[in-house]
Amino acid sequence: MKLWEAGGMRALLFLTVISAALNVALGLEIRRLRAVAQPTPLEIGQELGPLEVFDVKGTAVTLRFDDVPVPTVLYVLKPECVWCARNAANLKSLIGQQQGRFRVLLISTDEGGIAAYREKEHLSDPIYYVSPTSQRAYRLFGTPKTLLVSSQSKLLQNWEGAYLPKLQTEIERALNLKLPGLVQEAQASPPEAGK
Repeated sequence: MKLWEAGGMRALLFLTVISAALNVALGLEIRRLRAVAQPTPLEIGQELGPLEVFDVKGTAVTLRFDDVPVPTVLYVLKPECVWCARNAANLKSLIGQQQGRFRVLLISTDEGGIAAYREKEHLSDPIYYVSPTSQRAYRLFGTPKTLLVSSQSKLLQNWEGAYLPKLQTEIERALNLKLPGLVQEAQASPPEAGK
């Protein structure tokens, strides 16, 4: 083997080792980024801290779960969410059937359009806008979402999405009530273009 061939083999081996190391590092970074992008869901039984929100005037409010003797239903919505519009009858029925058995808190992930949504849906309960910190801590990224929290601040249920038949049945059993089901698409407000 000639000297230049031996040097070329060493250079090729060196480049192969560097390439393998870079691939491992890249794989680890991709795994880390996926974990950040897809946070682990809240776990049943997990203790939840106070929820930092803002009222329609922009005043900071801290919502606690251990200050009432009944469980809290935390209903998370977004005013322009088409599935929230389709779930509106269920929300109103949920609010109407609480009768001191549980408390309902309405939380929006978007501060825009809260007052108009409340008026359009004829809701008398306040809707709070969740702070970005609490939105991350509670993993409130999709809407609608319904959390059931005990008066000891423990997560009892974490329901994702509109109340399709299977989920509707689960919620009815857990809260001992009857819900009307989803509003048909034609009756729900159409989503804004591009949403």
